[in-house]
Amino acid sequence: MWKISGRSIFRNVNENDRQKLVAKFKMNKILTSLKDERIMVENQTNKLREDIEYFYETLEEEG
Repeated sequence: MWKISGRSIFRNVNENDRQKLVAKFKMNKILTSLKDERIMVENQTNKLREDIEYFYETLEEEG
């Protein structure tokens, strides 16, 4: 369990609640990671969209 100054941060929590808190913490970590991944994919998608638009504009100008 996590320790702060040598003591568990869940020392006054019963085992059932402790398991729920740990599960909630892990789930929040996963959700944050997924959100970060989604933002990264959106940024890549937007960049690709801009590159494609530029490519088509260049084609129209040249041909």
